[in-house]
Parts: sequence; C-alpha cells; structure tokens
Amino acid sequence: MIAVWIVAASFTLVGALYSGPKWFRLLSYRGRATGTFLSAQRGLGTGSQPMRALYRYEVDGRVYEGSSGWTKFIVVRRGGPCKVRYSLSDPSRSYLAQFGTYANIAIGTVFFLVGLAIFGVGAMLVALYPELLS
Repeated sequence: MIAVWIVAASFTLVGALYSGPKWFRLLSYRGRATGTFLSAQRGLGTGSQPMRALYRYEVDGRVYEGSSGWTKFIVVRRGGPCKVRYSLSDPSRSYLAQFGTYANIAIGTVFFLVGLAIFGVGAMLVALYPELLS
C-alpha cells in the first residue's frame, strides 16, 4: 500500500511544482503587449531538443526583454511578432502567450490531477480492504 502513496505523492508534488508557478503567472499577469522575437536557442544534445526564445516588448515607452522557458512547443521566427503577457506592477516580468506556455501548464496540471486520482484510489482501497494497512 505504501507504493500507492509514494506514487500518488510523487505525481501530485511534481504536478504542483511544475504547473503552480505557471498558473500563478497565467492568472496574475494581466498586461498585454506585442513583442518581437530576437533569437532562439536550442538545447544541447541529439535528436529533438527543447528550445528557448528571447523576445523584446515595449510598455509605456520603456523597452523590456524576456526569455521563454525551455519547451518543445514553440515556433520562433526571428524578427516576427509574439504575444507577451506582463505584470502590471512590474512590466519586466513577462511570459510568451502562445501554445507552448499553455501546453506546459496542461502537462503539469494533468500530473497533479493523476496524483489526486491515485490518492483517491488508495483511499478507496483502504476503505474496502482495511487489512491492507497491516
């Protein structure tokens, strides 16, 4: 039975740590701007590697630069436009509003929900078979 709790805790913890900060940014960064892709950087290694984009955007006449997190879900065209969401209280804090951001949030949320479901299955097993606790 301990294996069920370990798996449940692992999935829940990984999901919360991975998607929690992303959810916070998604819900609290209300500013919107159109930026420009400056460059993209590929990860090291062979095969399909994640990439990170650097971008520039302007808020109230001030220019800011930011970078996306590492993701495989991004399309970058140097000099092309990008949608940027930024914090109204600190415009230097931003993220790219595109599929990769939302895909990463979805992946983390799925891990979190699977962990909760495993906790539920574990609780159901303990309720139906109390001898599992011995």
